[in-house]
Amino acid sequence: MRKSRLEKILDDETVLKGVINHDTGIMIYRDNHTLDYLILTYANHHVVYLYDSDSDILIDAKAKNLDDAKELAEEKIEKKLSRNYN
Repeated sequence: MRKSRLEKILDDETVLKGVINHDTGIMIYRDNHTLDYLILTYANHHVVYLYDSDSDILIDAKAKNLDDAKELAEEKIEKKLSRNYN
């Protein structure tokens, strides 16, 4: 079975180097649209990945604060999805 772009990140040793914690799951996003997410926590920052499998859109956002990384990721995915839906 073919791996998604988000799943491939979990195979990338350079991305995972230094990760001290991680979280994965699915979030409901606008009008019951679902996105897969991956949060990687490093000693000094967090990286949030959001993936829309329907459109094959993957974005990432990095920030020192987890809430800032999440907010930035949502802003980025909104821009990408808006382009694809319009």
